[in-house]
Amino acid sequence: MYTDPEGEFLNFVIGAVVGFVQGMIQGDQIALAKGATGWARFGYIMAGAGIGAGIGALTAGIGAGVSSAMAPTGTFAAGFMGTQAAVTTTGFIAGAAAGAAAGAVGGALAGAGYSWLSGNSFEQGILDGLKGGVIGGVTGGIIGGIMGGIDAALDKRNFFTGNSKTYQLQRNQIASADGTMIYEEYITPPGKPTVVNTDSYDVYYQPEGGRYGIDETVGVVKPGYAHYSRIDGVATSKYPDAVFKVPNWGRVKVLPGGDVVFLNPNTVSGMAHRANILSAVLTGQAYEYGWMPLSKLDSGWAELFRMALIIKP
Repeated sequence: MYTDPEGEFLNFVIGAVVGFVQGMIQGDQIALAKGATGWARFGYIMAGAGIGAGIGALTAGIGAGVSSAMAPTGTFAAGFMGTQAAVTTTGFIAGAAAGAAAGAVGGALAGAGYSWLSGNSFEQGILDGLKGGVIGGVTGGIIGGIMGGIDAALDKRNFFTGNSKTYQLQRNQIASADGTMIYEEYITPPGKPTVVNTDSYDVYYQPEGGRYGIDETVGVVKPGYAHYSRIDGVATSKYPDAVFKVPNWGRVKVLPGGDVVFLNPNTVSGMAHRANILSAVLTGQAYEYGWMPLSKLDSGWAELFRMALIIKP
């Protein structure tokens, strides 16, 4: 999900543009069916475009709103408006709900609107709207569910719920040089974990793009566990008033005492580093990582800062 840092409602703009184009095509088809030419044809095209743009903007907001509302810490209003407070849920269930809601509303409005534009009666328009709503809801639910499940699976989350997964770390026993003491150290797990917690305190994380599962209120990695979903930052026992912002593609290990080191140092020195710089230049946003106070981040990070305060009793 896109979290609009300036509250400019990008979801409405994208939905309106897509709907505008689709509406132009639908309006032109109606015009051709009625034998309209010249300015009359243009009028049908623009009327269809207007209907499509309105439907596109509305359904984009509804889909995002439902997705946000299904997160325990999200609200429909924040998702609908695309504000900083918006979060989103991922997984088949959330995707199906958002797709069905948007599809049903969009299908109903399109069915009725284009029916009336074709010159049908009010009653026929209502029937066409109901038919379109059912088809749109079913189709949107299926497509949204599949897309949401794939998105969750690619991010190492549960396909159906979108909830993140954690894995317990294995320990390796090492004898001291004189053989009098046995030390234990964690073995880095296989694959590419995004957070490895070797501290004795919980580590909380900000999921990338604010994406949560339907049962998650906050991301946490217990001591001796690893996490595999993409993250934007972590709060550790080191600071109660700062969090560690992780660059794109970054994977980190939390050491005893709360210090953070990169599992893939090339993130801040290699190709990924240069890609992040280029992305920042193209988007006009600052490229920063490391320990930061809330004043340097937007309000979407507030929950992670709240958790930083309670890591140590």
